[in-house]
Amino acid sequence: MSKEEKIKAIRKSILENTYPLIFDWRDYNREGNCYSYAIGSNFEDKDMEGYIYNLGTMSGLYPAKSIIEAKKAFVADMETIGIYARESSFEEQISIEKQEWKIAFFYDCFCEEGYYDFHFMRQDKDMQWSHKEFLRGPIRCWGNDNPKFYKTDLDFIAFYILKVLKEKIK
Repeated sequence: MSKEEKIKAIRKSILENTYPLIFDWRDYNREGNCYSYAIGSNFEDKDMEGYIYNLGTMSGLYPAKSIIEAKKAFVADMETIGIYARESSFEEQISIEKQEWKIAFFYDCFCEEGYYDFHFMRQDKDMQWSHKEFLRGPIRCWGNDNPKFYKTDLDFIAFYILKVLKEKIK
């Protein structure tokens, strides 16, 4: 399946959701990673060579070799699939009426070793945070605590408020 076909499948799947999303530990998205979970995509990409849910793959900005590049890659990925993303804060409230949701973005570049890693958490409709642990891992509820303090070897980068731009992806 080509990158363009994968992007079409992601767009179709995110249009089927009502945002903000509702936490369900049995979520349909068991084969995806934290990125697909955070944006609400149930498209399962089984192509590990050209895995679409690697940061920057959708927009062609892969790999991100710095925090600045990672932020640009994330926003460009969202733009590619028809999601508006703007940087936010923990305190800023989402608008349920506007179907917004919030994510927390973690990132680190291990450039000497030639790779990077990222992680996303999302704020669900009940205002609690949840995330998907690794590719086939479980979906966990983090609760109301600030995800900035989630224990990981990655650096907390930013909060983003997201909104599907339905008119851009039909």
